Amino acid sequence: MGFESIIGFGLLTASVSWILSIYPILEHRKSLARAATLLHSSEVRGCRRLDEVAHSDVQQILMGLASQLITTRNELMQFPITYYFHEDDKETSLAGILHYLGDIADQNVNRHGGAAMGAVALNGAVDDYLKMVLQIFLTREFSSRDESLVAFAQEHLREPVRAPKPLPRAA
Repeated sequence: MGFESIIGFGLLTASVSWILSIYPILEHRKSLARAATLLHSSEVRGCRRLDEVAHSDVQQILMGLASQLITTRNELMQFPITYYFHEDDKETSLAGILHYLGDIADQNVNRHGGAAMGAVALNGAVDDYLKMVLQIFLTREFSSRDESLVAFAQEHLREPVRAPKPLPRAA
């Protein structure tokens, strides 16, 4: 009976430890999605658009998002079970907002200086994340980014969020 108690206590401790270890991963994913959603909201409302922001500021924004997405990808590789955790709040769904991240990366690739570098880094991070998700969870090949983003969003029952169209530049 003592041995059963020790085994039971060990299993309980292991279960609680495992559950507590996945919460930071889910929080990182939700934080990335929320930050991207707030940026999207700012652009849609016309408060400030990325094409109106200085190149150095855009670089910091894009590199920060790329860094967070890389971290999210690596955490998903370590704890694949977190892929199946559903976000109830649309604003914290990476599956929905990832399309927006790809759009803003594409829109800023041709900017000057570090902004283009940040855009390339974010493009790479989006593609790496998608390739991993497609290979491991959706058992599909990466054919195009748009198709992959739509498949990922549909898998999580989300509508892809798109970036607003860039404003025409003055000549």
